[in-house]
Amino acid sequence: MLKKLVKTTLSVGLCSMVLSLPISAEPVMYNTNTGVYHKTTCRYVKRSKSMIKIDKKQAVQKGGRACKVCGG
Repeated sequence: MLKKLVKTTLSVGLCSMVLSLPISAEPVMYNTNTGVYHKTTCRYVKRSKSMIKIDKKQAVQKGGRACKVCGG
């Protein structure tokens, strides 16, 4: 039981550490129509005409969400 408690506490601690990591200033392609941001190499970047290149931090501040294919 103690092992399980320690394991659960450790995994919860690691999750909170990951959630608190700062968002990097890497460039992403942000779709101004949908609010979805993509990695510059994502296959969906070529399909859309309404993409702008901004930092990931700015995309999140605009309320954007990551692409489900590339993870933004």
